[in-house]
Amino acid sequence: MREAPEGASHLVTQYFFLKFSLFGQLAVNVLNTMNKILSLTEAVQAAAILFELNTDPHALQVMYHNSGLAEQADRDIFVAEWLAYVHACLVYALMEQAPTVVVVEYLRQTGSMLQSKGYEPDFTDEFIDQRFSQYLSALTEQRAKDCPRLLFRAVCGEEIVEIPPKSAWIISAAMSMVLSAILDKLEEYDYGCG
Repeated sequence: MREAPEGASHLVTQYFFLKFSLFGQLAVNVLNTMNKILSLTEAVQAAAILFELNTDPHALQVMYHNSGLAEQADRDIFVAEWLAYVHACLVYALMEQAPTVVVVEYLRQTGSMLQSKGYEPDFTDEFIDQRFSQYLSALTEQRAKDCPRLLFRAVCGEEIVEIPPKSAWIISAAMSMVLSAILDKLEEYDYGCG
């Protein structure tokens, strides 16, 4: 098993501390409803909040720079790929935990969620067809380990073995932690909208 590059663990810890310290209070107030039965609207709102928490622009900027990707990859492509990955994690988790109606209603929010991130409405089709779908396919086929490879290929045009170890480790660890956190959080709810 590959060892984490020196300082990489600190960077991931620093990234998540920054992310959750900025939004920790929001997360505690809004998402701390263990075993709560969510209505359709509440379920979609919970997923949208998780999307916002895991796609915070400042936290993404910190991760982008601290991982070393700033030296080898376009920031805008990285952000779009990260949004697609988080969106796919949420859809996958909802598919596992919630009734289909929740998944459908959450997916209907894709365009407005992207617009809130500054994207034009015509970006939605490209986002779904070229970015989101590849991550969702990997997740639904139980190939989550392929997601970092997909991200690096899209962002850097290279395979993960060609990426500096520090970058590969930080981004892969962050992707794994986000998927696990989303699955864990959405598993805490019951869905009364089926």
